[in-house]
Amino acid sequence: MVASLVVGVAVQYYTEINGPVIREVTESSRAGSAINILTGMAYALQSPFLPILFIAAAVGLAYILTGGSLYAVLGG
Repeated sequence: MVASLVVGVAVQYYTEINGPVIREVTESSRAGSAINILTGMAYALQSPFLPILFIAAAVGLAYILTGGSLYAVLGG
């Protein structure tokens, strides 16, 4: 549940129309196309970090809480 909330908040942060990420990419486009591409790629590589981290933590916690059973991980 917490992992899905973190994913939702991260998506909202990186895709919000008037958010800081979009404003930064917009500002970088004034400096030139190469800077705009680099800024966009930097945010594209940065954005999935927290969701992946929290999903991995949720899977690890489910594994630990079930005593090492793969049923919690595989959903069986």
